[in-house]
Amino acid sequence: MNYQPSSRSRISKSKLKLKPYLRHLIFLLRRYPRQFLFVIFAVLTLDAIFISHSGPSPSNANPSPTTPPQHAPAAAHKERIFIASLHWNGEALIRAHWGPALLDLVHYFGADNIYISILEGGSFDDAKGALRELDLELEGLGVGHSVVLDEKTHQDEVEREPAEGEDGWVVTSRGRR
Repeated sequence: MNYQPSSRSRISKSKLKLKPYLRHLIFLLRRYPRQFLFVIFAVLTLDAIFISHSGPSPSNANPSPTTPPQHAPAAAHKERIFIASLHWNGEALIRAHWGPALLDLVHYFGADNIYISILEGGSFDDAKGALRELDLELEGLGVGHSVVLDEKTHQDEVEREPAEGEDGWVVTSRGRR
């Protein structure tokens, strides 16, 4: 008894019509797979070399840290900007990127146009130290700001037993909070 696949399991060539150039491309890929991979690899390598040697364009280049930032247009000085941030275990990020970027914003928009609110809680690294240094710098620039350094950790908050009727806690059907 010869097995004949059902008409559903076979895809007829009439249903699968490809453009002639796609059929030719598939033929070449099947016939010369190594050569095709080599060409792709060569193109990507040359592209990476070109990008790495071209350097940044003037439109997206970052100014050097020693270059004083330009001031915002006069229209931008009419609006006040509020920056709020929450930090936990972010010392390296604060020192290397976030702090300098924040100070650049202060210089750009002006100390009178920005208010900064920072909250840090329960970090295991020296994020508090980095934020204390940033606090002193903001104070020296005359920027309106508040920096709250909380000593409670997430574990402290979860393990704490709330007082009876304390807001902010959900009571489960088993009477647990």
